[in-house]
Amino acid sequence: MCVQEYEEQETEEARAVKDIDRFEMILQAYEYEKKHGKSLQEFFDSTRGQFRNSQVQQWVETLYKARATLHLPQQ
Repeated sequence: MCVQEYEEQETEEARAVKDIDRFEMILQAYEYEKKHGKSLQEFFDSTRGQFRNSQVQQWVETLYKARATLHLPQQ
């Protein structure tokens, strides 16, 4: 897959890679929240409803469940 294909998001492979990139971003945000006890809600807001790949959607759901157990301050 080339950069142009990734940017145009016209193939299933390109969309899956984009979803994985988005997931990695919120996973890193979650890890930071867990370590520092600070909410990074804006990262989760920016990706809400953006995931198309069913496998990645399952990962996101699992991450949201884990995140719900954190006791983060409200923003």
